[in-house]
Amino acid sequence: MVSAQWLQACQRGDFQAFAWVVRTYQQRLFVYIKKLTGNHHLAEDIVQETFVRAFRKIEQYEPSKDLGSWLYRIAHNLAMDSFRRDARNEQVQQRQAWTSKPIDIPIGAHQQLENRDRAQRLEAALAELPDRTREIFLLHYFSDKSVRQIAYILDIPVGTVLAQLSRGRKKLRTILTEAKDELS
Repeated sequence: MVSAQWLQACQRGDFQAFAWVVRTYQQRLFVYIKKLTGNHHLAEDIVQETFVRAFRKIEQYEPSKDLGSWLYRIAHNLAMDSFRRDARNEQVQQRQAWTSKPIDIPIGAHQQLENRDRAQRLEAALAELPDRTREIFLLHYFSDKSVRQIAYILDIPVGTVLAQLSRGRKKLRTILTEAKDELS
């Protein structure tokens, strides 16, 4: 959690304090947006615009809310705006692009070869999830966001997040089981 002193300094327009916020959240936001869009350059642009908007509107930030969740919400909304602006064909290509890239799984070198196939099956299964469910999964499992934080970021009820996680787990289990059966 960001201290009240940092936030107050940011709200006073202190560039050094805001630079600290950028250093703290930039990489995490980039990883999430890159996985969401599948486009490295678009993710960089969205993250940069996220911080520009956050700086401009820092006085509107409610200190009772988690700063990280506020930034994720801005970034997520910018990504959704980008999807809406793009042609439908381009949307499909961007979303498919992230599924063709390996998921960063923190493993030792000796396990990489063993788990590559499993990661590819998981990527393919994630691609089959509905968009909203995939967004929730990315935030929860790859960005370590709590259910409440996800609800805030996506502007949906907590119950909806819980239901989507439950349905998504069941669907993933089914997809992965079917894929395993096909390989047997």
